[in-house]
Amino acid sequence: YAIQAMTINQIAPHLARKGIRMEQVPAMDITFNYFNMKDPVVGGYTPEKVALRRAIALGYKTQDEIAIIRKGQALAAQAPYSPGVAGYEPGFRTESGVYDVPKAKALLDMFGYVDRNGDGYREMPDGSPLEIKANPTPTARDQQIDELWKRSMDDIGIRISFRKAKWPDLLKEARAGKLMFWQLGGSASD
Repeated sequence: YAIQAMTINQIAPHLARKGIRMEQVPAMDITFNYFNMKDPVVGGYTPEKVALRRAIALGYKTQDEIAIIRKGQALAAQAPYSPGVAGYEPGFRTESGVYDVPKAKALLDMFGYVDRNGDGYREMPDGSPLEIKANPTPTARDQQIDELWKRSMDDIGIRISFRKAKWPDLLKEARAGKLMFWQLGGSASD
């Protein structure tokens, strides 16, 4: 109920008048995006595939997800470990979560992901269609995240589509190597 109790990361005035206080501590949760490394579009370790995945990451507005969708109740991850988990280093910093549209576009251009047909969306280096296929669950929160992904990918000229499915079905498909892209989360992993 944090979103109702804490507006703009402060305790709601009606609760404060009752003597209720707010204390925020990082949970041992982490949310991340999964790329199928065997997928012919996004997978693999060739320089152009690494550049594509990096451009996608650079084009996503992590801070908007935190501020708007998660109502300020999250921190941008710096590593695959959350605070409180063995291996977490509080001073470690990466470019993970950095939003940089010009850099994303430059990477895509450099590796041949350009808009050849003038429709506003880039094609693969070989000229075939480029489309990221995401697999969210049919929840209201995931709908908001889908809209943010769509806006973010439109900003860098990458077409993204969404196929809704229930979480257990998505897990089975992921394990079978059938998903291209998926958002997951974990809690208290060590």
